[in-house]
This record gives sequence, C-alpha cells and structure tokens, in this order.
Amino acid sequence: MPASDMAVLEQNVSMGENTMSLPLESGDMKEGLNLVINFEPVEMTGDEASLLRRSNRRPMLRCVVKTTNDTEKQKAARAHKRIKAGPLKVPMIPVVTNNRKNKRQRQNSKVTSLKAGEGEDQEMNVSPPRGSTPEQGPEQGQHHQEILIEMPIGMHMAEDEKTEAWTVDDSKALYRVDGWGEPYFNLNEKGNLVVTPWGEEGSPAIDVFELVQNLTRQNVSLPITLRFPEIMCHRLKTIQDAFASAIQTVGFTKHYQGVFPVKCNHDRRLLETVVNYGKPTHFGLEAGSKPELLLAASLLQQAGSDGLLICNGYKDEAYIETVLLTSQLNNACIMLVLEKLEELPLILEVSKRMGISPRLGIRAKLSTKHGGHWGSTSGDSAKFGLGVRDIWRAVEMLRAADKLDCLQLLHYHIGSQIAQIRTIKEAMREASHVYAELCLLGARMGYMDVGGGLGIDYDGTKGGDNSINYSIQHYANDVVSAVHDACMQKRVPEPILVTESGRALASHHAILIFDVRSVSQQKDEPAYIAKKPSPTAAATDVVPAATSVTHGTYLLNTFHEVLYTMNSENYQEAFNDAMQFRAEARTLFRLGVLSIGEVVQAEDLYHTVIAKALRQAPANDLPEDFLMAAKASTAIYHVNMSIFRSAPDTWAIGQVFPIMPLHRLDEEPTVRATLADLTCDSDGHLTDFVLTDKTAPADKTSKTLLLHEIPVSSESMRVGGAEELDTYVMGMFLGGAYQETMGSAHNLFGVTNVVNIRTKNCPFGPAPRTRGSVKELPYILSTGNPEAYVESFHVGQNVAQVLLHGDHVASEMVATLTSNVHDALLDGLMTQPQADCLLKNVTDTMKSSTYLSLKKKTAC
Repeated sequence: MPASDMAVLEQNVSMGENTMSLPLESGDMKEGLNLVINFEPVEMTGDEASLLRRSNRRPMLRCVVKTTNDTEKQKAARAHKRIKAGPLKVPMIPVVTNNRKNKRQRQNSKVTSLKAGEGEDQEMNVSPPRGSTPEQGPEQGQHHQEILIEMPIGMHMAEDEKTEAWTVDDSKALYRVDGWGEPYFNLNEKGNLVVTPWGEEGSPAIDVFELVQNLTRQNVSLPITLRFPEIMCHRLKTIQDAFASAIQTVGFTKHYQGVFPVKCNHDRRLLETVVNYGKPTHFGLEAGSKPELLLAASLLQQAGSDGLLICNGYKDEAYIETVLLTSQLNNACIMLVLEKLEELPLILEVSKRMGISPRLGIRAKLSTKHGGHWGSTSGDSAKFGLGVRDIWRAVEMLRAADKLDCLQLLHYHIGSQIAQIRTIKEAMREASHVYAELCLLGARMGYMDVGGGLGIDYDGTKGGDNSINYSIQHYANDVVSAVHDACMQKRVPEPILVTESGRALASHHAILIFDVRSVSQQKDEPAYIAKKPSPTAAATDVVPAATSVTHGTYLLNTFHEVLYTMNSENYQEAFNDAMQFRAEARTLFRLGVLSIGEVVQAEDLYHTVIAKALRQAPANDLPEDFLMAAKASTAIYHVNMSIFRSAPDTWAIGQVFPIMPLHRLDEEPTVRATLADLTCDSDGHLTDFVLTDKTAPADKTSKTLLLHEIPVSSESMRVGGAEELDTYVMGMFLGGAYQETMGSAHNLFGVTNVVNIRTKNCPFGPAPRTRGSVKELPYILSTGNPEAYVESFHVGQNVAQVLLHGDHVASEMVATLTSNVHDALLDGLMTQPQADCLLKNVTDTMKSSTYLSLKKKTAC
C-alpha cells in the first residue's frame, strides 16, 4: 500500500469514517480490483494500552479486509496472499481471527503476522474465518480476513471498562476515608489528604502533603511522626459530651470522670495536653507500673489537677509506699486497685506502719468474655482480677481490719477494642450488680471504673473484623443505663462513672509519614522491547532471539489472542488459558526450547490477562484461584520505615491500620501492591490493607493495596535544599496508641522524627508551656500554612544513640577504626584520600538518622 493510500486511511480514521476502498497495485492483478477495508479501533484495557505504549508500538485498528469483484474470485484470493505493506505497519504480535474457541482448527492453520516493512512486498499466510475458504468468502464474491493494523490514533477502552475521569471522591471510597477518618481526614481538590484537627465545622484544613514538603525542605527527614494534639482534645470532648448527654437523658445523679491510661502513649506533650484540657472536668490518668506512677503523679501535680490517678498493675512494697505518700499531696485523688487477693495483706501492713489509710479499689474478674484478640483478658482464665469468691474474701479481710470504708471503687476490664456493643452491655450488667452488692455489704463505694474496651473503626466498615458496630454516644448510653438500672433495682447510691479509654482517645492524633524508596515486581510494565534484533548487534544489546520459531511464535501468538479476544463473558476461560500458557512457557524454557526473551513476554502477557480478568470478574465471591493469582501478581513497594519500630501490632497481632498515599488522589491508582519495610526480616511485610476492592469482601481487608505508578530513578527520589519533594509519600493512620511505646529497635532502626502541629485560634485553648528536648534550630520550622504552626520538633534517634542501647559507644568505635585505618596507611593498603573518606563517612553516619536519606551525598 503506497504512502498516499496510507495517508487517506489515516485521514478517514481521524474524520470518523469506518470504511474505504483502495485499488490493489499488485502486478498480477487487473486494474479496478479494489481492497475494501472496514475498520474500527481496537478496544483495549488500560493494561493493554500500557503494554503497547511501553514497547514503542503504535495504537491499532481492527480491520476487516475484503476484496470485491464478483468475476475475479480467484484473483481476489491471490490478492490476500500478497499485499504491499509499505508504511502500513502491522504488528509483530498476532493476527486475530474469530476462531479462538476452535483450538484444533487454529492449530492446523498457519497464523503469522505482517512485519513492519520498508516498502517491499510482504508475504502473509492467512487462515480463513470459520465457515469460509480462500475461494469462498462469508459473502458471495468476497474474501474476508480480520487483522490488526497499527495506526497513529488514540487508544480506545473496551465498552465494559470505560469509566469517567477519576476523582478524589473515588479515592475516598477506595481507601474508605469517610469510614475510618471522619471527621478528621479528608481530601482536597488538589488530590492531597488534609487534616481538620478540630473535628468540627470551622476547623482549618491542613494539607498534609504540602506540610511534609515544607518540613523536608527544612531538613526534617522522613520518616516523620506528625502529631495533632487538638484531635486528642476533640476526642476527649466527644466522650465527655456523650456521657453528659446520657446522664441527662437517664436522670443519673452522678457525673462522669474519665482517666487516660498512660501506657497507650508516653509522649510528654500528649499527656500534658490531656491533663490540661481535662482539668476543668477532673480528667485524670491511669498508671500500671512504678515508672508510670511517678510520671502520672508528676503531671497531675504540675497541672494542679484533682483528676483521679488510678493505680493498676502488680505492686510491691515500694509501689504501695509511693502511692500512700503521694496521696497526702494537695489535690491528690489516688485509687490503689487490687489486681489479686495476695496484694491486700501487704497493703494493710504498709498502711498500718505508715499511718495512712488507702483509698482502695477491686478489679473484678467477670464471667463475660468477648471474642476479639484481647478476649483472654476476661473470663475465669483472665490474667488480672478477683472472682466473686476472692471479692467476698477481700471484703471480709477489710472488715476484720476495720478498713472496709477504704473500699471505694470497683474496676473491671474485659479487653481492648471490643467490636460488639452486645458484649459491652453484658459486661456492664454483670459489673453493675457486683458494684451494688458491694454497697450492700457495707463498703463505702463511690466510683465505678468500667475500664477500657471502647473501640475505633480501623477499616471503615462499621462492623467488620477491625471495626465496631456502635458509636461513642451508643457506648455512653449503655454504660449509664446499665449502672442506673442496677442501682435502682438494689436501691443503692449511683457512683461516679470512670472509663480508661486509651485507644479511642489517642489513635487518631498521630500519622506516620514515610516515602517509597523502590518498587520491585511491578508486573504491568513489560520488561522486553518488541523490536527485531539487528544481525550485527551485540548479544547484550538486544533481547535474545527465539531459539524455536515454531513453539515460541505459536505460544506467544496464542497468548496474545487470549488477551485481545477477552471480554466479560469469557474472562474465566481467558484466566484458565493464561495459567496454562504460563506454565507451558516455563516448562519449555526449562527444556531449552524457549529463549529468555520469549519467557519474559509470556510473563508480561500472563500478568496483563490476570489483571484484566480481575476487572471483568464480578465484585463479590471471587474464586479462590483468582484471589491467589491477584496476590501473586502484586508489586512490592519498599518503604522507608520499620514495621517493628512504628507499627509493631501489624506483625505481633495482625492489626490492620489504614495506609494510603498523601497525594495524587485525583489520579486512579493502577498498581496492586504490598509494602515491605527496611528491616532484614520476612515479617517486615504488610499484606493486609483497608481497601474497597473486589478481591476482598466488603467487611474484610484486602491482601493488596492499590497505589500509583511512581518513578524509581535516583534523580526522582531525591530531595535536598530547595528542591521539590518528587517522590511518593504515604501515611499510616490511627497508630497514635501503643505503637510508639511498644516499638522495638529491630535492625537498630530508631525513633522517628516527631513534629507536633497546632492551629491558631484553637477552641481547645493554648498549648501547655513546658520544657522538653526540642531540637535547637537557627530558625523556626514553618508549616507553609498560615493557620497552623509547629509547636515542637523532636529529633529522631541517630545511629550513635541507637548503638548505645546495646552498650556500644560511638566514640570508642570511631577510635578503634581510626587506629586500624592508621595501620592500613602504614602498610600501604589504603591511600590517604581513601582513609579520610572512610573516617568521614563513619563520623557522619554516627550523627545521621538510622533511616534512608533523600539527600544526595556529597562525594569525599
């Protein structure tokens, strides 16, 4: 086909025409015999379009080529065997026929494709469509053959995959932001995640990605833990308001007075925020060890708060003495809670010796249990608490010592993160009657501590395995109602209500920010280049040529046909064929029949077919083999953080935290991935995610996370000085409770940088003014947002500090190395520049972060 005819064809396509007639110019054909081409764009999925684009091939038309001349049937047939390709590029991949299901017929047909020509005639062997022959077309006088032709036109998505442009609302739904993040997290029109720390209308919206950009430009390196203390204030206010509403509704005669368990998060500024904001409502703290006792007592005294200090945990004589003596200070209201009966004689002995009467509580071991991970902390086999027999004995021991008036509080705790409100109701009914019975036995009861257990919605499902089926108001209503009913029934005074909610208060306020450093096994990007190797090219310059034209060409042609004929009706068949062809390709490679280049093409085709099959499959009840294939086809995003340091619950108990990118949320994520941390440990791999995805039921987690394709070159992964942050930044949410306190130094990764962010004109009052280990900077850190400011910046641990935990002193290590370098110089093993560079690297590393740096290192 001459270039002029090619131009006419392209013009017709651009004008929307779908047929044209061109004269055949083969020397053995009579003038006037035409080649009629009916053409339409090839329908392609995003993965298929990406595959063609990345292999430097042009978009394609599907053309039905017919020769017309009723009196020239034989010559029309001959025309199909010889076509001048000219500039009309026909791909090297397959000729597509309509005979896919008839595999025997396809196998007996010699199916090839026209190769890109330089103007010479090209031979094409064709297989006729079902029901026709080269002499007899599907219509009288016509020969019909369907081929694929590359054309410089736009790609077209298949009808069943055409979608509207991706929006931030789509990303919100995908990552379930409204489920787990409301009312603190949202997306803006830029496609970035924002924080509204007041949790209510009028709160400034802080763009987290822009905030991270500003911090990194000021030499605050990733990973960073961002804290928003005002979220903690709003959570506290929400719980207090819920109990106030429930108390008013029921007509309860006492008030609510909560405590925060310091074991959830030991950060000083966070605890100061709780104590200072909670001071007007007498909000207190809970301690479970001697260090936590000293910490809590100091904070309450410093703030002048008369909030409760609940003392749980096992106790020795020193612990008991400290509690009794501290109780003599101004405003102190300390409850010493019995965890086991054996503690009571020691408490009575120390009390008698010191002449100070204690204020006692008893932790009850309830029969009510819950089925979550922490269910073992309840029931008869619970680690802590006194059963009804031991409670009776404790009352009699106190009565005998004339100290029954010291017993003032009943405490219970049936476990953390209680998912079902029914469990809370059952426990409250049982505990309320225990409280009433203690009143009837003569104890001077006044407090009912219902412990922790108030959960949060980790996965946004409002009732799934990592969620809860109730609200804070629902929780407060049931607590108040159960106590009220029991006290009315037994005719005893109602108590002051106490909760020890830690997870529900602290989880939302912290975000772990980290970047992606590299990507492996990104299956949707072909690894080969579809071009014919030059005979004179070096072996290392091109993909090795096929070692077996017969087997390799047939297998790849058939594989391509599976891809391009796949639709919503035959996706299961295509899926099965892809599994089979991939296995055949691997077997043929092991036998030396296929080249590595052909195996690579087969692998690329396999993953493209699998991805398309997953999109074609119904959203619910995917077959197990589909799920297995989806998991095996995922990319691995290597992230700049340590799971063991910053998210230990993910590997210890399988906790799932919401994880998502902080930007590009107005773009559709197309890469199915898992996350691997920096540690040299197979457990440092996240494979459970909060995601609305067809590979997981609506109330379950997904085994993969949909993320955006990202650059992986070193130039695009570096930031320093005034350079823009050009990398993929992600966040882990709801990790503000327990994760920092329980993190370990596995592989010697240290505490991350921590930045506390506050807003101006905050309705929760000013930040507490205290001293702390804030980095001394020659300037004040900027947030880039006029409504927010950096309250404090806590520098993460450097290498020397982490080494010291194992009694490795940096100065001693450097001194030893310096001596060895001196000996190497004398022995001629090193040059002076090499020695200087080594010592400089070691010295600088000791002062640097334990995590990977985005900065380009200055050469020695």
